[in-house]
Amino acid sequence: MYWTTIGSPLAVERRLDFVVLEPLWKHPLFWISGSVVIAILLWLGGRAIIQKRIRQHLASAEQEHLIERERLRIARDLHDDLGARLTHISLVSGLAENEPQSATTRENFQQISGMARELVAALNQTVWTVNPEHDHLESLVDYVCQLTHNLCETARIRGRIHSCEVPDQRRVTSETRHNVTLAVKEALHNAIKHAGAAEITLRVEFNDPRLRITIADDGRGFDSAAVVAGNGLGNMRRRMALIGGVISFESSPGAGTQVHFEVPIPPTS
Repeated sequence: MYWTTIGSPLAVERRLDFVVLEPLWKHPLFWISGSVVIAILLWLGGRAIIQKRIRQHLASAEQEHLIERERLRIARDLHDDLGARLTHISLVSGLAENEPQSATTRENFQQISGMARELVAALNQTVWTVNPEHDHLESLVDYVCQLTHNLCETARIRGRIHSCEVPDQRRVTSETRHNVTLAVKEALHNAIKHAGAAEITLRVEFNDPRLRITIADDGRGFDSAAVVAGNGLGNMRRRMALIGGVISFESSPGAGTQVHFEVPIPPTS
């Protein structure tokens, strides 16, 4: 085997030194700087989210304010325009009943006058429901009590009303007020028209956050286990379901009927 040497040997030894730097992630300054950067990014992100939510809240509040103004305008227009017209029709029909005329004509005027009065009552309820000034629990309870008094007085049935104190500033949506009043009205009509009752009792209780309304009569009653749900019962159940409420009955033949409504009235957030 032969070896061949190329070039001349070095006279002096040469050495090349390398310095391997410590990894950046091992330096405390790296973690301090990284923590500061992350904190700044989180702060900026949180600030952006808060500002976005504030803008959404302000937009929502402004939208709600505009809706309430529109509801108030509609309520006033209904009351001032349609209410006045229906009242005028009722008065004219009432005056016409006293004029010399045939029995058939007098009966027709009586029907017109009666329908006009019913329309005025329905319009007043609609105006009350639409008006945002009544979007609180105290107004709802007052209206239900007044409704019971008026219907019992018109039907010449003795009415008893027991109502507890309720928070006057507890907000109630117009949807809740609308469905509660119509369900209570349906129950009162059933007691007046079908129960043959001599006395109707309204009881209002508030166990925060649930409102409980009970309508009891001393009428003929029925077998609650065998009763077939009609339109009235179905309507009341649907109205309660729409607002997260429930309805229950207690009745037996000859012992009258009790109708219970329970509706959640959560505190305003």
